[in-house]
Amino acid sequence: MIAAFFAGISGALLTHLMRVAQPMMFSFMVSVEILLMVVLGGLGSITGSIGAAIFLTFLSEWFRNFSELRMVIYSFMLICIMLFRPKGLLGSREISLQLLKEGIISLKMVPSRIRKRFSKDEDRQKEVE
Repeated sequence: MIAAFFAGISGALLTHLMRVAQPMMFSFMVSVEILLMVVLGGLGSITGSIGAAIFLTFLSEWFRNFSELRMVIYSFMLICIMLFRPKGLLGSREISLQLLKEGIISLKMVPSRIRKRFSKDEDRQKEVE
């Protein structure tokens, strides 16, 4: 129900931007792009889908001169994603501030973990000698 709400809002915003809504605006290629955005980002991840949408928007602009090959490239990307990362890039995980904070804290902890590990190795070498 929430997805339908946001789909309606996005349709209204698009119609307001283009000043007209025609069925020809929504071709098969647009459907493939939307499908690829969702699958690339992860079927259960909103932030992954948003990141994939940004990436694919830039990619489609980059391939604008190769419009005939764009469908082949998108199909190849979809096949590769389904073979190697069936859950998408993020799967069902979300990027949040808490996750970023935990990642930064764990990065700060890495040097102390390495020091502890090497100090244990040095103690073992002293015991052997």
